[in-house]
Amino acid sequence: MKKYLKESKINTTNKKALFVDVDHTIVDGSTPVLFLRFLLKNKIITKKTFFKGLLYELLFYLGIIRYNSTIKMQSYFKKNNTNEIVNEIIQRFWQEEVKPRIFKEVLELIKSYKKSDYKIVMISATPDIILRPLEKFLNVDYNLSSKIIINRDGFKIIRYAMKWNKYRIIKKFARENKIDLKKSVSCSDGKNDIPMLLACKEKLVVNPKIFVLIIAFIKRWKILRFKEHLESK
Repeated sequence: MKKYLKESKINTTNKKALFVDVDHTIVDGSTPVLFLRFLLKNKIITKKTFFKGLLYELLFYLGIIRYNSTIKMQSYFKKNNTNEIVNEIIQRFWQEEVKPRIFKEVLELIKSYKKSDYKIVMISATPDIILRPLEKFLNVDYNLSSKIIINRDGFKIIRYAMKWNKYRIIKKFARENKIDLKKSVSCSDGKNDIPMLLACKEKLVVNPKIFVLIIAFIKRWKILRFKEHLESK
């Protein structure tokens, strides 16, 4: 395994952080799509709701709507089920779909930064409640993923971690927690997270597609190749 860290003097004033994305970076796949498939497979939603969710994902990816399918699904479940049932569904989703797809290499990456006194910050467009089992498993210091509040009238987005919102969330978090972004690292995979990568001086790009690969090559960003899953199927 490559050494990811550069030697640096310990800063006694400001803290350092590793900001790491979830989809295609920690987990091999899109958690919103995995969640929809899980719900359909277990007959928790109908095929109509499944394809509607996929349509939300497409419109979200194209930038036509501002929230993805997991935001809608969380709202649906919280309004139609007890917290106990929702938590049970999320735990099953974690065990069956998310945990087996975690990259082994990312565990070593996080471990190496922890040893060098970096705060580990997970950030994703997927709502934090769905990612809590992953947050606990990785023992991250902070989870800055999307956050919503459910009420009788629908849902209210408190924090939406996507595209330039990720950049703003990281900047705000750094100010409030005395994180030195010039000594911090951002780690992600795709073009939607280029703003996130720009938030920190050092960038780690995981399994990039051609567009991001070209940018990473031109900008001399570090490219990582993750292949092994935590649990082989």
